[in-house]
Order: sequence, then C-alpha cells, then structure tokens
Amino acid sequence: MKSDEFYTALEEAIGAEKGSMRTGVPLADIPLWDSMAKVEVMAMVDEKLRIILSASDLQGCKTTDDLYQLVATKLS
Repeated sequence: MKSDEFYTALEEAIGAEKGSMRTGVPLADIPLWDSMAKVEVMAMVDEKLRIILSASDLQGCKTTDDLYQLVATKLS
C-alpha cells in the first residue's frame, strides 16, 4: 500500500477530514485519535491488507509516519 493510499484509508477509518492525514502528523494532535480510532485502524488494516495489529503495536506509534511504517513492516 502506497503512503497516499494509507493516509486516505486512515482518514476514512477514523472519520477525519479528507486531506488531513499526511506524513509527520503527531497522533496526539489529531482530535479524533482516541481508543475507538485505534480499533478502527486495526479493523481497516485487517480488512484491506489482512494484517493483524494489536493495541500494543499501536502503542509505540507517535506520528502518522510511525503508523505507516508499522503497516509497511508487517507487509514485508
């Protein structure tokens, strides 16, 4: 999955405004980033890529780049 596809899917998963997710955005700065958003991201990644992410996987992510790299690493 290319990064632009990932960020679009991330926007859809958490209900963020189109174009708001991009590289380098701190997750703490995203008003919609809460425990439910994490569940939605885990479900989106499972549905689109057949990758299982755990809450502990997401715990280490501090930025949108971290999320993308986590998924890219799991795809490898």
